[in-house]
Amino acid sequence: MFVDRDAQGVLKGVYACQQYDGQEEIADDAVEVMAFFTPRPATSITNAQLKRQLDADGKLAAARTAVNATDGLAEELWYGAAIFLRSDPLLLQLATAMGYDTEAKLEAFFESARKL
Repeated sequence: MFVDRDAQGVLKGVYACQQYDGQEEIADDAVEVMAFFTPRPATSITNAQLKRQLDADGKLAAARTAVNATDGLAEELWYGAAIFLRSDPLLLQLATAMGYDTEAKLEAFFESARKL
């Protein structure tokens, strides 16, 4: 494989054929090449994606009820946030309450939501 790297040495392109003279060549099965093609877990979703996925899972009404039972800040974030980070405490609390209580379930939720 032929690769391009950024200024920090991180792969930014992988090619089967050489793109230019002097391009770095590494093994097809190099750890860096494998990592480049491995999808990274989603770290954020939009407000719309969150709500569409909850609706698709039949949990939107329960989520609204749970949010409305919390403090005012949680409601503000629920209704006004443009994105939700996977590490956000409100999202993690809501995820646990909605049954997405393991890392695998939360990752599956985020991946599904990103497709909506």
